[in-house]
This record gives sequence, C-alpha cells and structure tokens, in this order.
Amino acid sequence: MNDDASEGTAKTALIAEDDFFVAMNLETMIREAGWQVTGPYSGMADALRAANDEASIDIAFVDIQLNGEKAFPAIDALIARGTRVVLSTGYSMDSLPEAYRGLARLGKPYTADMVKRLLDDADA
Repeated sequence: MNDDASEGTAKTALIAEDDFFVAMNLETMIREAGWQVTGPYSGMADALRAANDEASIDIAFVDIQLNGEKAFPAIDALIARGTRVVLSTGYSMDSLPEAYRGLARLGKPYTADMVKRLLDDADA
C-alpha cells in the first residue's frame, strides 16, 4: 500500500489495476489532485482484501479484469460499503452484467482531466 500519511485529511482513492504503467500513471494523477492512494492492487484477491479491510476509501478505480480474473467480487464489496466505484476499463458498459452498468466508467485511454473530474464529483 502506498499511503502518504503526511497528507492528513486527504480523501483516499483505491486503485485496482493489473497493468503496471497504467496503475502508476493513474496513481500519479490522483496524487497530483491532492488525494491519498491505496494500492495499486494488481490481483483480485488483494483488491478484495483491501475493499474489505481498508479503513477509508472514498472512491475506487477498478479495472474489470485483474490478471485474468473478473474483479466483480471486489466491486461488490466496495459497493456494499458505500464506496463510489469507477470502472477503469476498455470494456463497453453494454458488455458488462446489468448490475454494473450504472457505475461510472473511465474508458482507457484517459487523461488527467477526466480523472480529476471524477475525483471532484466524489469530493462534492
């Protein structure tokens, strides 16, 4: 986990992404927006554990596919605890099960402005 305790009361974003470079880029974008980051988690088991165990998660950016496993159990756990979930994916929403189509989507590739808008919405 890459937490920066010096940020004090900053909001926390969880990243579940199996592509190292995409995860590092997203982490940089989130930190530059003034948020703390937990993760990135590249596997479903670690993402699920974090979804259940992390004390504070204000928003979660979750790739649908984590090292060959669907991330739906982690997404379900995050939703159950009231966390705003953003699907960070190249999949179209139509290709997802109905239960997940109402979630926010951050289509790949994305920009820092797109990420910042989602963070601002979560902070409102």
